[in-house]
Amino acid sequence: LAINPEHLASIYNKALTYRKTNNAAKYGETIDLYITKLKVAGDTAKIAQVSKSALEYFRSTGAKANQANKLTEALSNFNTASNYGTDKDLYYQYANLYNKQKKYSDAIDNAQKGLAMETGTPEAKAKFYYEIAVAQAGKGDNGACESFKNAMYGPFLQASKAQRTNMKCP
Repeated sequence: LAINPEHLASIYNKALTYRKTNNAAKYGETIDLYITKLKVAGDTAKIAQVSKSALEYFRSTGAKANQANKLTEALSNFNTASNYGTDKDLYYQYANLYNKQKKYSDAIDNAQKGLAMETGTPEAKAKFYYEIAVAQAGKGDNGACESFKNAMYGPFLQASKAQRTNMKCP
């Protein structure tokens, strides 16, 4: 890059190096530069591919922070991820984070967006219904019983059953 700062492959490789070393700030900065150069070149296919990869990286990094209860860091990573696009898993992560922050309306909005994108089985949809139910319960909404019922699949089965019992759902 010192010899040719416009060399796209070198810029991309530099971004990958930052990604490999978990330097999120430098990765984001370098991948943004790469995307800018791709826009000038008009390479929309490569832009889509790189944007998807950046979205996945920042979503994953945010999910790890969310799991570690580093909510500010998680939100920052999710917001960065959304700069590169959205997907159902990002909406799920937002919903989970907002439930932890007791921002129930935001949790419901994001879970519903993710649910609308999920075309899979009821088990695949369960995580979205679970986050909706947690938010509804937090708001005191009796619709939580039905949402917990819809979440009774896979890893959400036992927690949903317990919630329904605690709420005295019919």
